[in-house]
Amino acid sequence: MKRIAVFSFRDILRWAMVPGVVALAAIGNPTIAQGEPINSCFGEVLDYAEASQMPGDLAVLQKQVFPVAGYASAQSLSDDRIPSAAVRQAVAQLTPIYQNCVEERHSERLEMLDDVRKSHLAARVSLLHRLADGTLTYAEYARHLDMLRRQQAVGLFFWQIKT
Repeated sequence: MKRIAVFSFRDILRWAMVPGVVALAAIGNPTIAQGEPINSCFGEVLDYAEASQMPGDLAVLQKQVFPVAGYASAQSLSDDRIPSAAVRQAVAQLTPIYQNCVEERHSERLEMLDDVRKSHLAARVSLLHRLADGTLTYAEYARHLDMLRRQQAVGLFFWQIKT
């Protein structure tokens, strides 16, 4: 006799909190597996920062602000520092480049940004602005970014941030 597993939506969301499950969900989701621009444009922003020799620590930008690997590091999640003035300036300059990259990649694919993707992009841009303003620590930014990535992997959006 075969057993069939039945999972509730709540179970799936709970499992989405586990990075390995999120990675599996991302592999199974063709949009994310093909390099969803909302994620892949982080790498392009870093390439731009390196090529233009922007002020600010490129390693910090790579590990804590635009983590190409997909998830915030344990260091980022526990880093309660406000970014330095040079990093904040770099983030302010790179944010419109990130936003334009995402929008251009969708138009190149002849896709419209749907409401969920628009919301995810707007939330990330808002986080970057707050990081540039010095109103978020690296840890707060990393927690919000990871939450948004998990939601994106399952095609959801719900976000609240204290103002």
